[in-house]
Amino acid sequence: SLVDYLEKHSTAKVSVTGYADKGTGNPNINNKLSEKRAGNVAEALKAKGITENRINVDYKGDTVQPFSTAEENRVSICIAE
Repeated sequence: SLVDYLEKHSTAKVSVTGYADKGTGNPNINNKLSEKRAGNVAEALKAKGITENRINVDYKGDTVQPFSTAEENRVSICIAE
């Protein structure tokens, strides 16, 4: 549904942010993990035809925990127009 939205709204951009669970791993591993998670989502969007200039990739490692459960702290996608 995200790709459909982006195809219909050609000026919309997305921000993809990766996270990792603070309760596991260590900061170095979690930083790399969150970067990889965000990058994988960006690559999947590009594979569906969304151009790179419409995708902003960021990652927070385990320094930010926006959600209350570890399973939710993976990747967030925000749409900006």
